[in-house]
Amino acid sequence: MPPLASPSPSQSPSNPRIRRISRVLQRPPRLLVLGTLIGGLLATGLAAPAVAAKRRVPFGFLGSVVPPEMFSVPESVLDRQFALMARSGVESVRLTFDWGSLEPTPGSYSLTEVDKLVRSASRSRLQIILNVSGTPCWASSAPLDPECRRFPPSDANRVRFAALMTLLVRRYGSNGEFWRENRAVPRNPITLWQIWNEQTAPWHWQESPWAPGYARLLRATYPQIKSVDRRARVIAGSLVAYGRSYNPWDAVRDLYRAGARQYFDAISVHPFTNDPRSVAKTAWQTTEILRRVRQRMDQAGDRKKPLLVTEITWPAGKGKVPRQARFYMEVTPRQQAERMRAAFLRLAAWRKRLRLTHVQWYTWATAYDPVGPATVMLFRYSGLTQMRGTSFKPMPILGTYRSLAAQLEGCRKGDDARRCR
Repeated sequence: MPPLASPSPSQSPSNPRIRRISRVLQRPPRLLVLGTLIGGLLATGLAAPAVAAKRRVPFGFLGSVVPPEMFSVPESVLDRQFALMARSGVESVRLTFDWGSLEPTPGSYSLTEVDKLVRSASRSRLQIILNVSGTPCWASSAPLDPECRRFPPSDANRVRFAALMTLLVRRYGSNGEFWRENRAVPRNPITLWQIWNEQTAPWHWQESPWAPGYARLLRATYPQIKSVDRRARVIAGSLVAYGRSYNPWDAVRDLYRAGARQYFDAISVHPFTNDPRSVAKTAWQTTEILRRVRQRMDQAGDRKKPLLVTEITWPAGKGKVPRQARFYMEVTPRQQAERMRAAFLRLAAWRKRLRLTHVQWYTWATAYDPVGPATVMLFRYSGLTQMRGTSFKPMPILGTYRSLAAQLEGCRKGDDARRCR
């Protein structure tokens, strides 16, 4: 999800995509039984708290989104929060920066905030996925439109975006100058670069069809990133359903048809879904969305390219937000925990078949209050912690996350997860 000022596909009140997806995904295949058995074996085999289990997922698999609201807090506060993440089993973080905040005017860069977050995350040895999204009005293909930020960059300004990404890779990548300037900070080069956020929907990419323009942006950016850092991996945005019938696997089809195949190394998906009557079906629908995306990738000859889930969530806002802010995903805190546990265990069991490398919870911190536009209000109940100013309070869902991390990362229950890396 983007900064809270911009509605996300999963947040649009006029977007009943999951109801449609739920209808499409009604009958789980026989593999659901296998996934359930694997999940049960995981839980059974990890029940004894005195014995550490074998790690079942690679480093970085379990992660969390860091909300933009945290970017402005003092570095000392960030240090404490990133340390809590690491202790709780978070091994990767997604940092989404607004293009305009990094380049307020053409060629004028502001990286102070990036420096701060990279320093702090690196002290806790958290793998970073750096995402840049949102067109500044000066770069927009519709600069005079009131919603100029939602339009893709103009043809002339695609090169400006590529120049910004190249600058970031030069500073924070494998041979980045940041690491030479900050020798007291543990070296933690960024190699995962995500281009845009939820560009398959008009609240982030107001151009239809979306894929040709996005493919041109990748074409301008990918070679520049690779020329600076061969270890860099370019992630194609984050595909999300939109409307009654447009889903992530159709988005993948359109991405390939637009000729983008050689300009990305991985694909990110936001598999938002919920069956209000069934935890098991919710978990199955999550993996089924990814299975269909994987199938499209394999058909296009990209069997080796991985998938990432850079946002997954079920907001615990049921009964707490007004009617106009309700969507298909609102749940109680107990239902939130049940869905997190079922989905994460199933995703872990399916990760090799899907070539899934990361699953990141949205989000680390939210306010847990019914404030702001109806399009985003529900998602203020999704944080692993409650954030009020510079104060953070762990929520019960963090306990569920920590327990899952212990199971999947090979820790003893209650251990500091950093010991299990």
